[in-house]
This record gives sequence, structure tokens and C-alpha cells, in this order.
Amino acid sequence: MKTFIISLLVLTFGLAQAQTLDRIYRQGTVTLRSDAAFASTYEQQRAAGRTFGSICVGDDGSIFASDRESYRICRFNSDGSFVREFGSEGNRPGQFLSRPTVRTVVDGRYVLASEANGRLTLYDMNGTFYKRIDLDYMPLDCVALDGGKVAVLGHVPYGGGKVRYMVSIIDIKTEHESIIWSQICQRRLSEDPSVVSINLGEHTILLSPPFSGSDHFIQATSRGHVVVGSNDSDTVRVYAPDGALLQEFSLGIDPLPITAKDRTEYMEGLRESLLKVRTDLGVLDSAADGSSGMHLEPQIVDSLVHGLVFPDHLPYYYNLLMDSEDNLLAAVYTRDEDDHTVRAFSIYPRPELVGQAVFSGDEYDISLSPRSKEIQFHEGALYGVLPSRGGGSPRLVKLIPQGN
Repeated sequence: MKTFIISLLVLTFGLAQAQTLDRIYRQGTVTLRSDAAFASTYEQQRAAGRTFGSICVGDDGSIFASDRESYRICRFNSDGSFVREFGSEGNRPGQFLSRPTVRTVVDGRYVLASEANGRLTLYDMNGTFYKRIDLDYMPLDCVALDGGKVAVLGHVPYGGGKVRYMVSIIDIKTEHESIIWSQICQRRLSEDPSVVSINLGEHTILLSPPFSGSDHFIQATSRGHVVVGSNDSDTVRVYAPDGALLQEFSLGIDPLPITAKDRTEYMEGLRESLLKVRTDLGVLDSAADGSSGMHLEPQIVDSLVHGLVFPDHLPYYYNLLMDSEDNLLAAVYTRDEDDHTVRAFSIYPRPELVGQAVFSGDEYDISLSPRSKEIQFHEGALYGVLPSRGGGSPRLVKLIPQGN
């Protein structure tokens, strides 16, 4: 399938709070310029074996990055200089059983990290353990609200091959939790009727058409409101920390259809991959004794690939991000291979297009993957652990948006 290039749809929560970035968006070109003086000690940390992934930025500009291989979190000053590290692998207070993902800073006082096993761990800004909160579901994302509260996006098996996705508001002091949004989805692949299962003895292959599921997102505004969206719809909801629904609106996105050419290209690529798997696993066309065994003949591969059921269109958007001036960024699929188009919409008093521009970087590739926390906005700049355009290992960078 042809690679779909991502553009950015920008929605503004109050033009009065986002004048600087609005002016840049209106100029027609947004270029992310790297700050060459930033992160002067990062290369030393990488040379020491650091493999940073997720990051978050505090109100004072402190940057926290999770080193997933060592189960540690590293703190950097606002200029990128290394300060200290904390956390380790284990089951004692302040340790991690699973590789941690650093998520957010709560009330400018506590750094929050999550684990796939349902743990939320909080430290003070100097890395001293504060407390651990155990959830009965897997956290997918967390954002800080006002008054010591966090919004947690999570999911849990619901039975019948379904999964329940939910957004909960948690008070980190009292640990009181309330669910403000939930949605039940068919996401267990082994029981999804659109998924083809291939049993190869010790190996099982699950084939699913692209974009057959939906992704869910949360972000927080500077007013302490939580924004919730699912990309199987273009509707976005804004909630108060007490769970009250403040606003519900449409992004006005027309999703791209999945064409016959898209299907053909995807199936051809999938067929090649399956035949390679067949070779790598040593799967034979027939068992030596004539009995049934691990069979993955080319004609069977063709039948399986052509039996996939595709959705009619791509998701409405690829990701939701919030910049530091309360602009909601919706990454939207396009077929344009040359640029990332930015469309700006005001929200209040009603959605209105305010500008359109090309969004690009000068030295680094910007990842908008919804499954990573590699970029964060703070005071008009973008911070991230990003690879250079020419390849090479990712490094911690600070990028400044500029117009014409």
C-alpha cells in the first residue's frame, strides 16, 4: 500500500491564548529550527548506553526522559544538561517491574511514569519516590490536570473478544477515581471476524487488514481540561477535571477512501512477507509422510491474502497532540508526498478556519506516532528524542517553530 503522508490539522482553544503560533500558522510555512546549543551533554549519556524513548517537560523547563533498557528516568535541565537519574528494575518502592514510560509532571511537583502492568509511579522533581498507584487496567496514556489530578486513558478485556477503553480522572493524593468516558471495541484479534488466523504448529500468524481498528487519544489544555478523541470518528470532547462535559465538536475531516489500488498494493506486499515467513520458519509445502502439518503453500497464501476484508476508508486522523499554547494538533492522512499541510481552526465561539501552512523540519524527522511519547511542546518550542534526516541514532533536541 502506498505510504500515506501525515499532515496536521490544528484546532485552537481560544485565539487570545495562541497568538504567537497563530501568526506563524497564517504565514503559510512553519519550519522547525533546531537549537544547536541545546543538550550539550546528551551525547555523553547516549555513549554511556542510554536509549531514551518517552519524555515530558515540567513547568520550569526540566526534561524527564525514560531509559527503558535500564528501567531508569533521567532528568535534564532546561538547557539539556544532564542532572540525575532515578528508578531501577525491581519490586520495591520506586522501582519498576516493567519498562517505564514517563508521562507527565503533575502540579509542577511530581513526575509520573506508567507501566504496562497497571502501575503509576510518582517521584518528586529530584527523583525521590512519592507513591505508587495500582490500577486494575493497562494505562495507555496519562496527562496532568489541575489540583493534583491526572487523566488516564486505559483499556481492559471486556469479554466476547471485546475491549473496553476508558478515561479516568484520578486524584493522586486520595487515589479517588472516576470514569468520565468509555467505549467498547472489538479488538482481540484472535476473535475478530475480519482477522485471518494461520496455525503453523509452534507458530500462529494473525492477518488483519490495515486500519481495521480504532485508536484513542487524550490531551490536556493549560486550563486543566482533558480532550478525548477516537479516530473512528471526527468528534472530539472536552471535559473538566470533575468529569463534566464542556464541549463536543466535529473536526470536519473527510477520511481518505481505501482504493482498489491501495488494496492491491497492500496484498502484494503482504503476500511477499508471508512467503518470506514461510521460508524463514522452514514451513514445507507438504509433510514427508503425507500427513497434515505446517502447510503454507503459495496458493494458500493467495487465498488468505485475498480473503481480507478492508475498511472503506482510513481513520479520520492519525494522532492528537496539544502544543504549549492550547492548540490541538490532529495529524490527518493525505496522499501528498511532498509536505505536511497545517490547517488551523479556531474553536470559540464556533469552529472556523484561520490559516493553512506547510509544516516541516530542517534537520530532524518528526514522529507523530500515537504509540510513542517522543515529542512534547513547552513555551512555544518542541522537544523530542528524534533521529536526524540523514539517519543515525535519535538524540534529545529542541526545535523552534518559525514562519517565513
